[in-house]
Amino acid sequence: MLELLIVLGILPLVIGAIAVVTISSFHNQAITSSRFATSHDAQITAAYFVRDVQSAITVTSQTGVSTCSSDGSSTQLLGLSWTNAQGQAVRVSYGLSIGTNPTFLVRRSCVDSAKPITTNVSVELFNGLSTPTVSNSCGGPTSCAVSGGQTIASVTVNCGDGTTTCANSGPVTTYAAGSSPGIKSIVLFVHEGQSKFQYTLVASPRNQNSAAGATPPGSTGPPLVLLGSGSAVLKCSGSGKGPVTVYGAAAVNSSSPGSIVLNGNDMLQASEVYTQSTAPVSPASAYTGPYVVGPKISDPYAGLPDPSTAGLTTYGSGGLNGPGIYTSIVSVTSTTTMASGTYIFEKGIKISGTTKLTGSGVFIFIGVPNSSAAQNAGFQLIGTAVANLSPMTTDPYAGVLIFEARTNIGTLQIAGLGSTSTYGGAIYAPDATVDTSGNGGVATGSIVSNSMSCGGNGGASIGGPFPQVTFPVAGQSYTTNGSNPGSWAGQNPCSPNQAICGTAVDLSGVVTTIQMSLQSGSKCWDGTLPSGKASFSASCPKYITVSSSGTSWYQAWSQTYLGKGTYTLTIQAIDNAGFSRTTTISFTIS
Repeated sequence: MLELLIVLGILPLVIGAIAVVTISSFHNQAITSSRFATSHDAQITAAYFVRDVQSAITVTSQTGVSTCSSDGSSTQLLGLSWTNAQGQAVRVSYGLSIGTNPTFLVRRSCVDSAKPITTNVSVELFNGLSTPTVSNSCGGPTSCAVSGGQTIASVTVNCGDGTTTCANSGPVTTYAAGSSPGIKSIVLFVHEGQSKFQYTLVASPRNQNSAAGATPPGSTGPPLVLLGSGSAVLKCSGSGKGPVTVYGAAAVNSSSPGSIVLNGNDMLQASEVYTQSTAPVSPASAYTGPYVVGPKISDPYAGLPDPSTAGLTTYGSGGLNGPGIYTSIVSVTSTTTMASGTYIFEKGIKISGTTKLTGSGVFIFIGVPNSSAAQNAGFQLIGTAVANLSPMTTDPYAGVLIFEARTNIGTLQIAGLGSTSTYGGAIYAPDATVDTSGNGGVATGSIVSNSMSCGGNGGASIGGPFPQVTFPVAGQSYTTNGSNPGSWAGQNPCSPNQAICGTAVDLSGVVTTIQMSLQSGSKCWDGTLPSGKASFSASCPKYITVSSSGTSWYQAWSQTYLGKGTYTLTIQAIDNAGFSRTTTISFTIS
């Protein structure tokens, strides 16, 4: 009986103790789970955020918009963009989720025109809190999300000019170019309301500073790089008044004073002159922009191989036949269109008279490939001849239009006396001079050479976006008779079929917007198609944004939209630094 009383007295105490331990264990488990969850949020966010910022070539902290998609347009804290190794446009937006309870911090990712992918990177953020508001009015941070008077998430963009507001009005480049001061670092702060857990992430874009001699992301270097030493590596002579305009930095590796010599009429316009000398331009009045002094810039194409000759047809004397190897100097004296492919001119090429030389998807090599012997083969555009050429878009020569052999000192004379010649890719001549003299002028994607000469009234424009029209073809006439030969549908190579299409290449940045203006008479297409016919009621130019993917663009179209007549098509491309360029063609519907 005594034993029973003892058991009955002690048992409640034991059971109570076990219950307390069990409840405490469950409570601690909940706390531990919460801590694991919030810590997991930080790890996931860090894995995405640091990589995204390191890859970025444009940054925006503007709220009320979305870099990736219209979903969540009012919740963005940070927008980033770049071009991946496959040439695809990547856009990432950090902001808040829409229509969820609670609200999450999310990462939205868009690749070209594919459907956005949304990842919840901080799921504990607004547990138990009211719906947050997002703005740029943060009292310190660049952008922030506030709930109940408390900042739960914020982004601080540290700009190259010492401010935190340089990206508040839209995208700016992570490197200094145009109106962008560059981006030093970006800070993401998160304070999870319910758990009180907080974390801070700091990341910097790679190679964002051209003043450090680095290559800006998304490009092969500054649009103009002169590798030579000594004085006058850039020299303008004569009485011409054509300016040298560089859409970005002009880099001169010479350490000699007076490495850039301009005549009294020419002017140099560039976002900066990157140089080894404190007084490179003579006269000083010919350039009024900023100077940056730093180490020499490495040859951006030093690793580019000479082209293989395997499988190419060899041609001896004669004219221009098609892709292949030409063992004698080639003379072009009549209007010629170069077919896409690789051209090796071992003794050079000469374009003269009133010739128009055109071609897209071409790669031109001047000299004998893989030869260690001294060479003197050139590219000559003389008289009123005009060239309009665009490069391949596939590796290894994507974006490179003319490559002169490394042992070749032959001058590349790329401007004539007539209209402006357009070279929509890089011109690479590491041991030679590129001559842009001529009243006709010249525009090119970039120039990397030993030296450059200039003069005449035409001027030289280097860098920026280069839009090209693949179809319709300039000067051609098309019928609207089904898919018969000579018809719009029968000649159209675009996808989707019957579209207006082309390419846009930018070696000094990334093309962000492509627009078209189609003119008939004195009016332009207003973007509508009443009764299946294009309506021409707008004042010109009337730009309509077209669809784009990588370096290609198109506007869906049908041959039935146009009546008989002559039309003028203008394509405008705008890049991430705000630079723009247009190309215009005319065609006829008969």
